[in-house]
Order: sequence, then structure tokens, then C-alpha cells
Amino acid sequence: MTIPLEKLKPDNFLDVPNTQWNALYFQRKLLLEALLTIQPLVKGDLIDIGCGTQPYRSLFTQITSYKGVDVASSCHTLPPDTVLYDGESIPYPDNSFDWAMATEVLEHARRPELLLSSIYNILRPGGGFFLSVPFLAGLHETPNDFRRWTNFGLINELETAGFERIEVSPLGNWHTTAAHFLGAYVAHCKMPWWTKYWLPRLVWLMKNLIAQSNLEVPPTMCIGWFAIAYKPLIAESDLE
Repeated sequence: MTIPLEKLKPDNFLDVPNTQWNALYFQRKLLLEALLTIQPLVKGDLIDIGCGTQPYRSLFTQITSYKGVDVASSCHTLPPDTVLYDGESIPYPDNSFDWAMATEVLEHARRPELLLSSIYNILRPGGGFFLSVPFLAGLHETPNDFRRWTNFGLINELETAGFERIEVSPLGNWHTTAAHFLGAYVAHCKMPWWTKYWLPRLVWLMKNLIAQSNLEVPPTMCIGWFAIAYKPLIAESDLE
């Protein structure tokens, strides 16, 4: 699915210009496309874990309520209605929400198994959880950047927490990953003054040509993963 640039602007969309001149363009475009695919499913009470500036809040128009939680040490400017938590235990009673989301958050959790367990607990039976994590990405929000997952590792984490009906999809492929890193290279490279004009333009041209390539590539490389999982309608403890 291709989304026009003018539509890549939910509320303060991660605080960066959304043009192909931005190093994170492909990463954020792919994530937004993934969110739009599940947008019609998300209803009822929604909690946004690690909400940051709440860039995706306006996407979900069918929900009853929205709550955002984040850590006090967040590098983002948190909206005033953000609820603070310790990064592991979400301060809401069990069975409080119909949906939970955590975009680009899990890699920053010191003990992700505790955070996933807390998310599981605050969901109502049958509740849905969607998340994204990076796979190939540079260090960010350091020193609180602890790990990367494969799709198999992410499934294992979610199953261990008790979730079922787990679907994990790649964000991008070899083409978009190569384009992503070319853009990031130019954005972070310290270059001589005489290359500052022509080198970025050359690399961005190459990046866009690669990203639009129709050449077949194996599904073994991506920028990140997008997952959706559900809490069982009947918990195992209820069957005992």
C-alpha cells in the first residue's frame, strides 16, 4: 500500500518532517502503513504504552477512551495527560482496556518480560495488543536501548506472556532496508564541506531508486517488525 506524503501526518508525527529527505522516512512510513491496516479493528478503551508525544492518537477514531503512559525520563516532551510509570508495571487495574499499543518501546524495557506480563494483565479477555520493534536500527535513546528481536524471538516473548493468535509482519524488505541505511548514512556522516551539496543528493537519488525496485528479494531482511496478538477469552487460570 502506498500512502501519499500529505497523509503521513498524524498529530506531531514523531516530531520530524515527513519527506524522503529525512533519514527515518521509510521506517516511519512503513510503521504508519501497518497501523492503518489495523485501524478499523481498534475500538473501546485503548492504552498507549511508551506514548511519547502521542503521535498516533488521532489515527484511532473509533475508540471510547485513550490513555497514554510513559516513563518520567522519556526523551520526548510528554503531553500533560500522560500517566507516568516505571517502565515495567502499568498503573491500571487488571482487565481495564480493550486494546494496548506499544510502538518502538519494547527494546527500551530493561525487563521486557515484566512489561509484556503487565500489558497482558490490564487487557480484558479477548483484548488486542499491537506493537512494533526495530530489527536493523542504530542505537537510539541511549543508554536505554537494550536489544533487537527476530520475528521468532518476538513470537516467543508474546507466547511466554500468554498471548495467542500472534501475527508478526516485517516492516519493509531488502530494498527499503538498504534505502533506509543509505539515508541514515548521509544524515549522520561528518563530511567535508565540498561534499555537503552533491553527496546527499546522489545518495537520496540512489535510495529512492532502490526502494522502488521491483526485483525479487528473499523475505529475510527488514527494518523492523509489526505484531498483533490477543489475550485469550478464557485465561488458563480460569480453567483450573
